[in-house]
Amino acid sequence: MRIIITFFLIFVALNISAQQIEYSSTNNKAIKWFEQAGFLLQERKFKEAIEYLKAAVEKDPDFIEAHMQLAFCYEILREIPKQEAQLKEVVRIAPDNPKYKNVYFTVARMYMRKGQYEKANTELAKLEKYGIDNPKLRQEGEMLRKSINFSMQNTEKRPIEPFALGSPINQYPLQYFPMITADDQLLIFTKRNGFTYSDHEDIYVSERQEDGGWGFPKSISPQINSPYNEGTCAISADGRTLIFTACEGRPTRGSCDLFISYKVGDAWSK
Repeated sequence: MRIIITFFLIFVALNISAQQIEYSSTNNKAIKWFEQAGFLLQERKFKEAIEYLKAAVEKDPDFIEAHMQLAFCYEILREIPKQEAQLKEVVRIAPDNPKYKNVYFTVARMYMRKGQYEKANTELAKLEKYGIDNPKLRQEGEMLRKSINFSMQNTEKRPIEPFALGSPINQYPLQYFPMITADDQLLIFTKRNGFTYSDHEDIYVSERQEDGGWGFPKSISPQINSPYNEGTCAISADGRTLIFTACEGRPTRGSCDLFISYKVGDAWSK
């Protein structure tokens, strides 16, 4: 459900414009394939676009815009190692080039997610050196800077050793965006049936068991889940007010909107 935010940040970070006419490549065949991929991306056909972009960089290995678009596609498809490889190609081809400065934000965020705080700090410093023009990206950069600084200062003092929650929670192709009630008795998360953006999402819930483990997850409510996608929820401390995201199947004011449901007794409202 984070697709809208991802689209904005990536296209800002990669500094690509639909009106751009000057590419880093002069190879007509590579440019043709790159532009064909652009049409496919507008239709969210990421896998098809990847094939054209791969052909473009094979024709011109130094085609920066094609590498950046590949990185974008791989992030959408959650193929993070491949995204990282493409971003490294951009840095290799155009190191310290102000024209592509915003890519350092994406690289820094990538290292931050991997817990490589020193590398994240180095990449974000490169962006800060050239300045951040876009107000939205500047705000995101400031938040990332605070997160990096906090992590670097506290990792050794308070080591964190994450481990998989295990069965029966981790049994679907993807499960993410967990929320837990204040009494630690209810776990709510987004479940996806596959690994791509087109696969179905629903909100699932699991209850704490007497032995301290989690019970078998189930759909939170037919009043909330539908044949369309629902996810990325937040729950009140008492576990009786839920706000979630939906993009289709309900009247919306844009591509995606927030919806609210109240728990009355044991049932959630429509």
